Amino acid sequence: MHAELICALFHETFSENYNKYSENKCSEIEHGGDKLKFLIKVVPMGISPMPPEQSTQLLMAEMEYWHKLEKTGKIVGGPFAGKQGGGGIIEVESLDELHSMLTGAPFYGMACTEVHALTTFEASKKAVNQQLEALKKR
Repeated sequence: MHAELICALFHETFSENYNKYSENKCSEIEHGGDKLKFLIKVVPMGISPMPPEQSTQLLMAEMEYWHKLEKTGKIVGGPFAGKQGGGGIIEVESLDELHSMLTGAPFYGMACTEVHALTTFEASKKAVNQQLEALKKR
């Protein structure tokens, strides 16, 4: 179910270019030559059925997993202050790499993961200007 949610979010986010992205052909899609950036949010699904000692060990493994990725520059983020879960911005070369990072986390399958593709301000300004030009022609 969790993998289906991620795939659905990918499909919704990329709609017409989904096939190109999912086939790991990001270089064929114009994204400014930059790495793909995603805002992620990971929140545990309810209370853990594990004993507190196991839950704590899993939580430590989860934090270590994301901390290692942070050290490599793949993610900027951290745990939420005063509440369960965390988030950040991930930079990847492909959706396959993103999927691998998310499914490699110790909490995978026991957390709800939101994934939002990010674009650049330059691309957004270009899109708004194109919309304004189209409105002027009406």
